[in-house]
Amino acid sequence: MKKQGVGKTIFSAVGYVLLFLACQFVAGFVAEGVIMFSFALSGMPMDEMMEAVVPAYNGMLYEITLASGLIFLGAVALMHRAALPEKATVRKAPASAVLAGLLLGFASYLGALLLMQVSLLIPAVQASQESYMQQHDAVSNAGGSLWAEMLYACIFAPLVEEILCRGLILGKLKQAIKPVFAIILSGVLFGLIHGNLYQMVFTVPLGILFGWIAYRFDSILPTVLAHFGFNACNYFVRIGEYFDFPAGGDWEAFFILVTYLLCLFSIPMGILLLRSALARTPHPLPVKGKTESASPEAEIFPTTPSADKGETMAAPEIIVVGLGNPGEKYASNRHNCGFMALDYIALRQNTEFKSLRFRALTAETVIEGKKALLLKPQTFMNSSGEAVREAAAFYKIPPEKVLVIFDDISFQPGVFRIRQSGSAGGHNGIKSIISCLGSDAFPRVKMGVGTPPPGWELMNWVLGNPPKEDLDHIIASMEDVYGAVKAFARDELERAAASFNGKQH
Repeated sequence: MKKQGVGKTIFSAVGYVLLFLACQFVAGFVAEGVIMFSFALSGMPMDEMMEAVVPAYNGMLYEITLASGLIFLGAVALMHRAALPEKATVRKAPASAVLAGLLLGFASYLGALLLMQVSLLIPAVQASQESYMQQHDAVSNAGGSLWAEMLYACIFAPLVEEILCRGLILGKLKQAIKPVFAIILSGVLFGLIHGNLYQMVFTVPLGILFGWIAYRFDSILPTVLAHFGFNACNYFVRIGEYFDFPAGGDWEAFFILVTYLLCLFSIPMGILLLRSALARTPHPLPVKGKTESASPEAEIFPTTPSADKGETMAAPEIIVVGLGNPGEKYASNRHNCGFMALDYIALRQNTEFKSLRFRALTAETVIEGKKALLLKPQTFMNSSGEAVREAAAFYKIPPEKVLVIFDDISFQPGVFRIRQSGSAGGHNGIKSIISCLGSDAFPRVKMGVGTPPPGWELMNWVLGNPPKEDLDHIIASMEDVYGAVKAFARDELERAAASFNGKQH
């Protein structure tokens, strides 16, 4: 990706932070206006009103922050509509990863306490802490709602801030810069939204840890639980304040001790669960000298073990993408012709899909002297472009060097057509790729699956399995599809189109 692309992406990520802060400003401004209006209606003199506004505002602070969170969620929902869960990576994660996130959230509380104590040796941090504590005491003395505070800190803040920082921001950054830098920058932005140096001391490291977990499992569910665990510990140790236990008494000491024991217990248990979850989840990046197997899935064509298993080749020159939906129940659908074609190509190339990177199953090979990356997006059809964009940006591959293979209802089974570029033609996977690459100038192979009979809904047709006769025609065309891919590698796709377009297999 060009530098202006990186700059634009970082600007977009910062834009989410500005939107978040703007929502807080709007909620605060409206609340202040409502408070002043209610005082004016009561006939309160202006000088008394001005003195009463700040305490009244502090007393409603957590209700205001709850409102700002709702405004933010509403704003991003309007921006992304149905795509929001995918944009924010609100998707399933292994149960062991989610539980590990919760325990690591508890465990990180002790680390944060240690960081805060050490950082207070720095005068600037100490001054920031004093200012923060003054504000906190002012809010506490204003008699705000404990339940509103706990609802925001333990439920709403983990959800909203994880959607913002580990979902939208990290998701945006990792499309343009290396994952390690994306994780670090998202952690820094997470620290900045807390607005003071004292909290940044521990929120930046926490943001980096949470960012790595979200990236590693491609989901914010583990980090939402981690965020909840960390914030909840802050209330466990202060529970005596809320229930008016005597300061320094036995009950207060008991809850503090129980909290610290919980945090200590969570360290080894969280690490063990995390290691277990990592062992069962393919790594999203290539690891030199080591390769992890991708999740098993039903395939029509078996893969043959590669002769160079465990090696990672140099950066690819071309990307060949096959479109489909992940999972056994979709494996033989008409919509999965792209996956079928890539399985066949991998078989002919004596390679296999053995890595999960860029939210896609990948295989590496050399086709006609060109280093090639075979890519099967695991984001489901309608979001296929996100995986393609991540891979193309990482390797700096232009759209013209990305070949996409997918199903098309305009042709009969066994017929395929090669095109150098063009519109999506109603195919949601191609729409996603055009949107994510910002271009329709990528070549494609459209494999016929037949037109739905009258009365059939299109979705039911493409998500259905073709009868044996149609499947035989599709399989018969695979060798010529492979020929088209080889022609693409030789920069002879137009010549291949003349030979293959419209041919019935």
